[in-house]
Formats: sequence, structure tokens, C-alpha cells
Amino acid sequence: MNSKLGSGAQRTPIDYRQINLEHVAGPAKQPAPTTSIHIDFSKVPDMFQREIGACTCHAFAEIYTHRQQRLAAGTAYVASPRFLYTTCRMDDGQGVSTGDNGTFCNQPFKEAVKWGVASQATVPNDTTLPYLAYVYEGVAANVPQAAFTEADKYRIPGYVQVGQYDNVTAANIIQALQTPDGADGITICLPVGAEWYTSADGVDSWKQADIIPIRKVVTAIDGHQVACIGIDQEAGTGRWKVYFRNHWSLNWASTSGIEGGTQPQDTNGDIGWLYLDQHALTEAWMICEIPDALLAIVKSLPAQKDFSHQWSVDLKPGATGPDVQALQIALKITGDFPFLQPVTTYFGPITVAAVQSFQKHYEIADAATIAAAGGEAGPKTLAVLNKMFSHQ
Repeated sequence: MNSKLGSGAQRTPIDYRQINLEHVAGPAKQPAPTTSIHIDFSKVPDMFQREIGACTCHAFAEIYTHRQQRLAAGTAYVASPRFLYTTCRMDDGQGVSTGDNGTFCNQPFKEAVKWGVASQATVPNDTTLPYLAYVYEGVAANVPQAAFTEADKYRIPGYVQVGQYDNVTAANIIQALQTPDGADGITICLPVGAEWYTSADGVDSWKQADIIPIRKVVTAIDGHQVACIGIDQEAGTGRWKVYFRNHWSLNWASTSGIEGGTQPQDTNGDIGWLYLDQHALTEAWMICEIPDALLAIVKSLPAQKDFSHQWSVDLKPGATGPDVQALQIALKITGDFPFLQPVTTYFGPITVAAVQSFQKHYEIADAATIAAAGGEAGPKTLAVLNKMFSHQ
């Protein structure tokens, strides 16, 4: 990337057990045209990532720092992206020595649940270090023990995905920012390219007038995660404008404020905005309290890679037993069984609807035949399920 700027946001692997904000708050509603949300980030220190591919952790650290400021007024706590990125690279399964290739968009949230978040007072965010030194060679024993002790006091209650992969809408963003936890912002990921650091005629520039609003990326270089801190609708055009804190230094985009510095969060540099209709937001994540009942459902389910089952007997409404339970898990994986419905061993109306949905999605029969079968999982349906889930 130009000027050796860091990025490094990787697509989060799909997991059927992933909790979405809509599972907690209900479907996002069409926003009112007058909706305007702006979070004051003026007291959140800018976190310059330089060449380190830790944008996911810098975006999360800025949001989490704002959270601590909000919950404990006057606190000097500033989250450490270095600690987060170190634990991410230890746990993301890609191998630390493979190079500074970034990490998954939701990985910092997972680490903040598992380990917590250390402060920069304990783990300074020195991004002038070489990559392997920055992540302590990926060895937990190299990290100051005081960091883990401190981090344990700063865990997040949970996290959720906002919107769908490759389809994060204005309604999704507004819903997230209007929740209590969303008062600290959300992370959003999108393709990054030369449009982020060149003028329209291709000249290198970080000037606000040359790069803001961020133009549609023609050739993506990488994925980039930033902290979304606002949204509003442009008068006259009705286009949604998404505001974000970048982490490429205070020299990027603005030191005087977007649109004349009319918003308090715009008085820092490193603030940008874009028209949502010109960009495909690939992912969005936020800190969120998860109801115990919902957590119980998720924890009861196996990872997809660990799930295997072979069905040999047709299953009809009213059936019971482990084959039915396995059927419900399989249909959760395919997205046909309701996420919020606990898995049972009983083949009732919910399972009937899920089987029929599966049969339609996989074109096992025509609509009339599916309706006539009444939700029975017969030989053709079981053959498809066994091909998908029998790994013996």
C-alpha cells in the first residue's frame, strides 16, 4: 500500500453459531430520513498503526477506549492494540511466523472475551517495531505477565455481528449505534485501495479535499477495518453518509474537522466519511451484552467441523430421538432451522417448516411435492443430508 500503510482485515470465517444483533434486538427497521448519530471521539487518542497489519485491533481498541471513558468518567485507560493483536495472532490459527497478514475482523472481540484488554500503560503500542517483535514472537510467555493480569479486569460481555456479510445497511448501522453498547461505535470493514490516499487524478495526497468522501474503490488492495462513529442522511440527495475514525495518523484526512469541524468528533484528524451507496461494507461488529438464554443455545451447538451424522431411517413429524436432534443441528447449519430455537429431540411443526425450507433450497422436489410430503425427511432429503454431513 502507498506510504507503507498498514491494513490487514481478513474475512471472518462463517460460523452458523455466530450471534447477530438482530438475534438480540430484533430486525433492523427502516430509518427515518432525519436520523443523525455522531459519537464524540475527541478524547479517544488516535492509534497510529503504521506498517503493522493490525487495523482490526486498532479499530477495536479505539471503540473499547471510548467505552471505558463512558463507563468510568475521567479514566486514563487507553486500550492496547498491541496486546490485542498479539493474542489474535496467537489464537487465530494462521501461524504467527507466516507474516504480518492481519487477522479476522471479529478476532479482537473474541480475544477481549477470552483474555480481556490490557492498557497501553502496560503494553505500549509501539508500531515502529518489526512485526514479530510487535507480537512478542507470538509467545504468551514473552508478554508481560502484568498485561494478562490487567486484561482480566477489562473483559467485554460479548459481541455480535451487525448486518450480513457483504450487506451492511444504513438500517443495520443505525440500529447498532442506537443501542446502549453501540454508544461507543462499531467496527466496519471494507475494501481499501488507492482512493484512500490519492486525489481523483491519481496524485498521492492525504488532504481532506482530495480524498474525502472516500471514492468508490476500483481496485482493492486489502480489507481495512475502522471504527464507525456516526451516520446521517445528506439533505437534498437522501444519500447515507457513514463517518469513521481511521488510524493512519492525525495527518490523514483532516486536522481541522470535516465540513468545517461542526461536529465535536471531527476536531481530531484521522476522521473520514463515505457515501454508503459507493462502498460494500463486508462486515460490521460491536460489543454487546448477550442474554443468557441465547448464549445457552449457542453453547449447546457443536462447531460445524465437529458435526457428523448419518441418517438411515426416514423421519416424519412426531418422531423423536437422536436422529431428529441431529437433523435440527444440520438444518441450523444450513440456515433453515430458526437460530433462536433450541435444539430438541422432537420432530414438531418448527422442524417440519425447516425441512420444507431445506427441500426448497436444495431443489429436492417441486413445490407441490414438498407440500404434499408434509415435512417428512424421506430418502431424497436424507441422501442430500448424508452427502453434506456424513464424514465417516
